[in-house]
Amino acid sequence: PMRLSKNMYMKMSIRTKLSLWILALIVASSAVVGGVLIARLKKPLEREIRMRGITIARNLASSSADSLLLDDYLNLASLAAAAQAENQGVVYALVVDKAGLIRAHSDIKASLVGKRYSVPEGLRLVEESDTWTLSRYSDKEGRSVLDVASKIKFRSRGDIFGLVHIGL
Repeated sequence: PMRLSKNMYMKMSIRTKLSLWILALIVASSAVVGGVLIARLKKPLEREIRMRGITIARNLASSSADSLLLDDYLNLASLAAAAQAENQGVVYALVVDKAGLIRAHSDIKASLVGKRYSVPEGLRLVEESDTWTLSRYSDKEGRSVLDVASKIKFRSRGDIFGLVHIGL
């Protein structure tokens, strides 16, 4: 980078010096304002992503209850694939029965159906309620993934038949 010597700076006109100082002030203030805006918008955006994930997981869980009870794995696979395809930002959608076996996955190529569900490495709890949990982990590419798990209940009964996991 070109470095201004003291001699060159002294030879500049006052107009050039003033322009450089004004430019530096504009760049610095823009950086500060941008940083403040990003910090203020981050929390509401994260809250919206969480609520969206919970809604998607709850909808998939309520849609999956009948199919899981009837062992209709084709419909479960269709529901999981639709949950991912119809919701931008969903990395995966899967349905796990109460025995811990994956009964449907949005990625058919992964060949995970029928295998035991294993908790992703580094999964840490963020928030939970009586019907859902929010957890976060880093995937193989190093991206942060929000895992939303929702319990599958049959209508108003309290029996839990499995879990739905949505990755955002």
